[in-house]
Amino acid sequence: MKKTDLEKNKALKLMGQLGKAAPNRFGAGAATAAVSVDRRAQRKLDQEQGLIPFSVKIKQSLVEEIRAKALADDVSVNDLVAQLLEKGLGR
Repeated sequence: MKKTDLEKNKALKLMGQLGKAAPNRFGAGAATAAVSVDRRAQRKLDQEQGLIPFSVKIKQSLVEEIRAKALADDVSVNDLVAQLLEKGLGR
């Protein structure tokens, strides 16, 4: 094997290692691993309760009002939006 081929293989190996290893700055890598597991568990819990994701596009001012009301009422934004939709639909 030629010297240039050896150097190419070493470079490829190094690039592969760099691509696999995400920087673990200030413990961020550990936090993201725990979050992904929590997201998976949360998705499973949501499915068991019959909940599905439903995204909409609304104005920023309305989002801020919803978040403020959720904080004031001490409920989650999801619960507040569900209450408002049920009230708006006449349930």
